[in-house]
Amino acid sequence: MIYDSVFPGINLLRLMLSDPLFEVKLIIIPDVLRGMENMLTQIDRCVSSFDKLNAQVMLGYDKSTNSFQDFSNEIDIAYMSNPYESMTHEYFRLSYLVHRDVLPIYMHYGFSIYKYDYKVLSQRHMQDFWRIYLDTSDCLEEMQKLTNLEWNNCRTVGYCKMDGISKPSAIPDRRKCIILAPHHTIEPNNHLNLGSFLEYINFYFDLPSKYPNIDFVFRPHPMLMDKLMNGGYIPKGVITAAFDRFFKEPNITYSVEQDYFLRFENSDAMIHDCGSFVAEYLFTGKPICFAKSRRTDLAAELGGVGTKCIQQHYIATSALDLYFFIDHVVLEGSDPLKATREQFAKAHLMPCGGMVSKALLDMLKIEALAS
Repeated sequence: MIYDSVFPGINLLRLMLSDPLFEVKLIIIPDVLRGMENMLTQIDRCVSSFDKLNAQVMLGYDKSTNSFQDFSNEIDIAYMSNPYESMTHEYFRLSYLVHRDVLPIYMHYGFSIYKYDYKVLSQRHMQDFWRIYLDTSDCLEEMQKLTNLEWNNCRTVGYCKMDGISKPSAIPDRRKCIILAPHHTIEPNNHLNLGSFLEYINFYFDLPSKYPNIDFVFRPHPMLMDKLMNGGYIPKGVITAAFDRFFKEPNITYSVEQDYFLRFENSDAMIHDCGSFVAEYLFTGKPICFAKSRRTDLAAELGGVGTKCIQQHYIATSALDLYFFIDHVVLEGSDPLKATREQFAKAHLMPCGGMVSKALLDMLKIEALAS
């Protein structure tokens, strides 16, 4: 695991911990691309997120010796969700593990809805995984089109991360609550042209005072804050002061926890420009609005299932559109997409009815023992 907030295997991990066939070791691997401070922060956050799971946690980086730790001799099966070889140290790359008598399996870190996801999954080295577990058959079809390969190492099982969406308990008699989830791709000419935070920054910062009767959960992509503070888009002192004021508002909560299902359950809507949330929030059946950037061409960015998902969204191209969404859809309850949104989620996103992790584990045990 490299970032706790984008770890899709939490429900699979819980099942493995209760299965006597497996001795589970949770290895927290370092992000070596974004500086020492971020690397250490993310390692500590991962440790904190999983300290109640009763799993054996192992750190891929040892602070006391300033060294990276090779655990490959202790692993039979390595479940990975990081497809970027350069993002971590050699010891935790697929190219290293395949030569260490390790059976590598992969599940994508988010719901595969963008064409970029298909390109990532279709990288040459991904063929070296023993198994790749996919969310939908659309994803496999797109990978085959991109490469003219069969991808016999792929299995379509569904999206096991959302198995736990039905478990959280709702808070009774709460106020209206909206999740704000901006993406990190704010720079021009990114591999994904999604991030619209800089275009809507005044909208976001004005929300607490404009709607004091609504609670807001600010849930940015984990890389967004680093880019805002260190990317040079806004002077660091200015953006730091703005966020200090923002987070002091009584109706703002800053969310960074790994398990955000409770946030989903106790919200009424989401405003975002994110990746996986395009599909993930649809599991709740609640209204969702995409804050579209001027540079975002959704038709060019989205794959087949992603296009179907975005059709269940309200699309905003201005702050006025976002205010309309809050005033009419959230507060007044005028939600014309409700019926089709709920029907779509049940038919296309929940093939195993919240049992994807079990189906994946059963498949893994049969195929791994036979190999």
